[in-house]
Amino acid sequence: MDLEKTRRKYNSYKEFLLNELMYIDSMFELYIYLKNQHVSRLDILNISPAFFGLTENALLESATIRLSRLYDSDKKTVTLKKFLNHVEQNRKLIFNENDQPVIIDQIREDNKKFEDFSEKINSLKEVRDTSLAHNDYCKLEDGFDVWAGKNIVIRDIRALIAFGENLINNYSRYSSNTAHSIKATNKLDVEYMLRVLEKNRKR
Repeated sequence: MDLEKTRRKYNSYKEFLLNELMYIDSMFELYIYLKNQHVSRLDILNISPAFFGLTENALLESATIRLSRLYDSDKKTVTLKKFLNHVEQNRKLIFNENDQPVIIDQIREDNKKFEDFSEKINSLKEVRDTSLAHNDYCKLEDGFDVWAGKNIVIRDIRALIAFGENLINNYSRYSSNTAHSIKATNKLDVEYMLRVLEKNRKR
């Protein structure tokens, strides 16, 4: 693979993965935010319970499915591991010669982190495969909870999202002297809508 094509693919990986991570982070944090409103604003959410209930479910399911895809092992999908593999296989074409030692160390460290996350990644895939992407027979059980016993919680999902962001930034600083944020500034703009509903309810 020549220099121009290699770097173009590297940048395409970065752009796609960063956009996906921003989308996932926004959906997941909005889901958490709405769930937290059940404590003090349940009466406001109950103005339109179907809308808010379905919205919460849609946000959680979509964020879970999309995050799982970024950690997938399918050969046909764009994943964070494939980005790292591309970096590893083409580091001499992507990065300056002086940076090669630190890049080698970083690749080794990131591969180790993938290993450390393997249990959580497998749990995330199990949630996706048993209930979100497919209708397994377990869904016929009374009181079925897709998350029960799956060994993955909110902090784990946030950690997987953050790892994706950090992974890309680990190499962006050397390839283009840049750092990227996946935090969307308007992801909690639902607060304005809730305030309007709150104000109207008091009238």
